[in-house]
Amino acid sequence: TITGGKFVPSDIQIPANKKIRLVVRNRDTMPSEFESSDFHREKIVQPGSKITVFVGPLDPGTYEFFDDFHPEDRGHLVVK
Repeated sequence: TITGGKFVPSDIQIPANKKIRLVVRNRDTMPSEFESSDFHREKIVQPGSKITVFVGPLDPGTYEFFDDFHPEDRGHLVVK
């Protein structure tokens, strides 16, 4: 969830070597752009709406994502 200009939670644990569905909801009044250079995704999330992003399978590690419209807002997929 994007709320108050932050990803909540900012760290998300997912299993290694499996494809997962990540749902991102924007509860703010401004659009956000969910983006990750680490796992090559980029999608705009309009205010009050949600997007679905399929990720993986990924090797164990930490993968960063951010709001491209507000680059200081960052989070991580922690893959174990």
